[in-house]
Order: sequence, then C-alpha cells, then structure tokens
Amino acid sequence: MTASEDQNKGMHQKRGKRDFDANRRRWPRFSPADIPSLKGVTSTTGTEIEVVNISRGGALFESHARLAPGTRIMLKIMTTEGVIQIAGQVLRSYISSLKGIPKYQSAVEFEQPLYLLDELSEPIDMTPQPTAMDSGLSEGLPPEVGPSLAKDDSSSQGSSKTILSVSAYELDSAALDEMLRLNEW
Repeated sequence: MTASEDQNKGMHQKRGKRDFDANRRRWPRFSPADIPSLKGVTSTTGTEIEVVNISRGGALFESHARLAPGTRIMLKIMTTEGVIQIAGQVLRSYISSLKGIPKYQSAVEFEQPLYLLDELSEPIDMTPQPTAMDSGLSEGLPPEVGPSLAKDDSSSQGSSKTILSVSAYELDSAALDEMLRLNEW
C-alpha cells in the first residue's frame, strides 16, 4: 500500500467514525422552539443557562460560566407546568464565543431520562376548551356563588364539588386598589 493510499484510508476511517458518532444518539434532540412550554433553565448556583438543544438523556447548554467535565450538577427546568429538578453530569465543555464575555457550551448527561420532555414537546392546543358552565362542572357549587355562576339542579344537592375557593378580605378601598395594582390586574 502506498503512502497516499494509507493516508486516504485513514481519512476515510476518521470520516466514518464522525458519521457514526453523529448517529449514535439514543433520543431525538429538540431545540427550545420545539418545546413551547419550556421557559428556561437555571443551575442551582443561579447561573442563567441558554438551552441549545435537549433530549430525554441530556442537553447542550450555553452560559457564561464554564462547567468542568465530570462536575455533577442539579438543573431546574422551568416550564408552564412548574419547575422540574434533574441531576446530571457534565460530559464536555468548550468555549463557543470570545465576543465580550466568553460563552461556553457544555454537554450534560441526565442521571435519569427526562420522559416529561415527550409531553412538553407536543404542540400546545390553542382551541377553546369548554368552561365549567359549558361542561356542567358548575353543578353542585355552594349556594354563595349565586345563581349566575351555577346551574340550579336539585339532583346535585347531595354532593358538593368545590372548583374554586375565593376568600375575600376586609380591606379598605385604597389597600385593595394597591394590592390589585401590584398584581397587575
């Protein structure tokens, strides 16, 4: 075998290994845009982390903090459903941008598969859902809600289904106005 044939063989083997590595993923990757209910990720140290992609088994993050390979971390994934805490380990970390403050990309493998990701990646259904009044769920509400909020059905008197409990506090008008303003009502 000539030197050039040997060199070509080596290049082919490297290219083949690279192709294999790209296809060895166990789960599909999702971009943040693919997961409408994903709102953000922070580490337990409070460092803001940008999600590059995420799968059941791990994620690729970008942040201003370098995460050393081998470091065990706890992540908080914020969704519209709540906060999910998941433990992981940094597999690799490298600098991704030198503009201004350096940015690092870090690959993290989760200790447990993030099966909730399947549900989060489903498109959000924007069709109007039936209200309690439409679906009959308002039957059996306590009488203090008044006839405008509950159907009058004598067959439901034996059972009481509480859907929403509202407590009214005795506040003067100025205090109530301030409370509503602070809550952006």
